[in-house]
Amino acid sequence: MNRNNTALIVIDMQNDFCSRGGYLDHQGYDFAPTRAPIPHISSLLFAFREARFPVFHTREGHRPDLSDLSPRELLRSRNNPSGLGIGDKGPLGRLLIRGEVGHDIIPELYPQPGEPIVDKPGKSAFTHTDFELLLKVKEIRHLVICGLTTDVCDWGVQIIVLRSFKAMSSSKSGRRECH
Repeated sequence: MNRNNTALIVIDMQNDFCSRGGYLDHQGYDFAPTRAPIPHISSLLFAFREARFPVFHTREGHRPDLSDLSPRELLRSRNNPSGLGIGDKGPLGRLLIRGEVGHDIIPELYPQPGEPIVDKPGKSAFTHTDFELLLKVKEIRHLVICGLTTDVCDWGVQIIVLRSFKAMSSSKSGRRECH
C-alpha cells in the first residue's frame, strides 16, 4: 500500500446507526453488532493516521426539508414497530437528518481536522456527492474500507474490505476481503 494512491474510508459510523435512540434502534434492530467493530476500526484509524494515509468518513443522511428523500424511501423507513422513520423526532434529534446529533459520527471514531466527511443522501458515497472529485484531486486509486453496509456501496475503484472491521454486511460482490 502506498499513501500516495491509497486511502482509508470509514463508512457511516454514525450515532443513528451505532447508538441507542438512533435510526437503527427505532427500526427495531439490535445496534450492538454495529458497535462490535469499533475497537478494530479505532486501531485501523490510528495506524492509517500514524502512517499519514488519507482518511475519509461518510455519513448517510438527508436535508432537513427531506427534499432529497423519495416518498417511497420515507414510507419504507416508517415500516417498523415504532412507526418512526427518516425525519421523525427521536432522542438524538430527527432521524437521519443532517445536522442532528444522530447524524454525527460517533465520538470514538470522530474525524480529525483535514479528514473529509462525505455526506450522502443514500447508500453510495459516489451518488449525489463530491467524493469522486475528492479522490481524483488526491489521485486515490485504492480504498481500504471499513464500517457499516460496505456491501451496498457502489465504489468504482479498487477496494479492500476488512472483514473484521465491518458490520451489517454480507459480501457477494467479488471484492477482495481480508481478515
